[in-house]
Amino acid sequence: MKQLIFCLILSCFGCHGLVFSQDSDQTKKMLEAKYDNVYFDKDNNCFKVELNGKKGICDVRGKEIIAPDKYTYISTYEVKNGYYEVSIGDKKGLLDLTGRVI
Repeated sequence: MKQLIFCLILSCFGCHGLVFSQDSDQTKKMLEAKYDNVYFDKDNNCFKVELNGKKGICDVRGKEIIAPDKYTYISTYEVKNGYYEVSIGDKKGLLDLTGRVI
């Protein structure tokens, strides 16, 4: 109930997107059990994850968007423009917000 009221208050003041909440804390703990490093990117409402030196992205519920199996770099800076910039070594490319190669 507190979270619902908090979200309604934020909505009234023009805040959009998801809020890092107790549910996100639980998701982070779940992800930390699976990955080497987990970081919540509050600007893009996603988790940056790392496993064996490879980068990945999970949504706020913990669902993998980009599996940490091949990319050595993922930028979420450009998420708002509809893509992720990714690298495998010195090769670069783009993925859409669902993780598909553009």
